[in-house]
Amino acid sequence: MKSFKSILKNLACLGLMVLFFTACKSNDDEPLPDPIVYVSGSTYSNSSEIESAIYWKDTVATNLDANKIGAGFSTFVVGNDVYVAGYEYVNSTGGTIAKYWKNGVATNLTDGNFRAYANGIFVVGNDVYVAGTEMDSNGDRVAKYWKNGTAVNLSSVNGLAEANAIFVSGNDVYVVGAVFNNGVSTALYWKNGTTVNLGSKIELRSIFVSGNDVYVAGSDYNNNNNYDAAAYWKNGNKTAVSTPNESAEVSSIFVVGNDVYVAGSDYTNDDSIAKYWKNGTAVSLTNGTLDAEAKSIFVFENDVYVAGYEENAQGARQVKYWKNGVAKSLKNGANQSSGQAYSIFVSR
Repeated sequence: MKSFKSILKNLACLGLMVLFFTACKSNDDEPLPDPIVYVSGSTYSNSSEIESAIYWKDTVATNLDANKIGAGFSTFVVGNDVYVAGYEYVNSTGGTIAKYWKNGVATNLTDGNFRAYANGIFVVGNDVYVAGTEMDSNGDRVAKYWKNGTAVNLSSVNGLAEANAIFVSGNDVYVVGAVFNNGVSTALYWKNGTTVNLGSKIELRSIFVSGNDVYVAGSDYNNNNNYDAAAYWKNGNKTAVSTPNESAEVSSIFVVGNDVYVAGSDYTNDDSIAKYWKNGTAVSLTNGTLDAEAKSIFVFENDVYVAGYEENAQGARQVKYWKNGVAKSLKNGANQSSGQAYSIFVSR
């Protein structure tokens, strides 16, 4: 027969095991926190009469340069750190500063003597990649990206070019943009500085990399009947998402598995419609009564988030995002009269 001490020892072990498994079960049953929605853009205040850079965490606004003209064009979130890329206008020079903010603290990428813009941002570990454009004293415009503040030129210093978005996959850096010759754009993307040409009269705004597949999205102005085609390209192969008699453009792309989501705007009628397409099937976010545009799309746990704006009856642009088609308005206090959303990012 076991001793009383042995029985107590076994009971204690059993109690610890019950406690352990109960604790694990309790943690597994705890609901996950709600997703956090980050939106960056610009806001115009009646009090300051300045359109300035801003981002929202859910509905809470953070002014990035409250008393300076500017905007936030791209958002990326890592853990508790919020990165926003954009620009600031410099009154003394008439130039603009390409910059990004980390948790509201600015890092200038250019000096503000000429026009420069930070259009896209991507963060990997401690490395911050920003894509943008900088003009020089000759009026030439160089497409480039900055890695931790160090510039890498993608286009010739003698010419006109732009870099609109950036994506980093492993050791590969992808930047999408265009070069211009005699007023005609040639759409392309750069992979580690090597150019991939996608054709002329195309404007590309967004890039997404999934495995070995490179997706870029924008507008094809070569479409028949003088309608602009909203489209995306997968490894150079074009897929039009708008109908032949629809004038539309794409501003953003997001890929989940085999599903391709693109967000943009339909300009066929007098008032533009904000919409997105999933695998070519359109979802209208507004009814066309008032002008609206969709600028950015993000898919998180089967939910589709789209950021943009919709005008009110007075013609002022109202910052909005849509979750699965349901609109949410974002404001910056009582003095905000208008605004614009350019980017959306969702995380926990």
